[in-house]
Amino acid sequence: MTNSGNLKKLTISNQGSFKIEKKFFTWTGSNKATNSDLTVFGMFDINITKSSLGGQIPKRKISDKTRFVSCSSNELLLAINLNNNKAELTKITNKPVDLTKYAYVLKGKTNILRNCKIGQTIERLKINKKIYHEGEDVCSASFSLGRTNSQLIKNLKQQLGLK
Repeated sequence: MTNSGNLKKLTISNQGSFKIEKKFFTWTGSNKATNSDLTVFGMFDINITKSSLGGQIPKRKISDKTRFVSCSSNELLLAINLNNNKAELTKITNKPVDLTKYAYVLKGKTNILRNCKIGQTIERLKINKKIYHEGEDVCSASFSLGRTNSQLIKNLKQQLGLK
């Protein structure tokens, strides 16, 4: 977790709660075996292979098998992007979602997500009884953290092989 670009905490639990519009949801990371309303998928759910040939810069290839999040017929996917430093719902679908196109993806039962609408934002992110506010950034992981937002973006693009 960072606040104004300064590292404040190295590890944070991968479960908690947040609010979309007026409804609260519990969530867990995709690798946690706990019941919750929503499962969160992010860039670090993607498998990346790295290869180099004799001193060349290593090439990274994203595994298409792990690049997409799918759901069952009674589930929906909510794709989230950052807009003006807020996590905003930008796509609602039951079709596979490409993790490389969004900040993260939420998966949950259709009956609890049916009132969600594009443009709504995620608020009151709560992890281990702490509520995170504007200015505080939480990321699931990073190969190397930059000291500034632009350095972090550059590192993530470089490490993930994105352009």
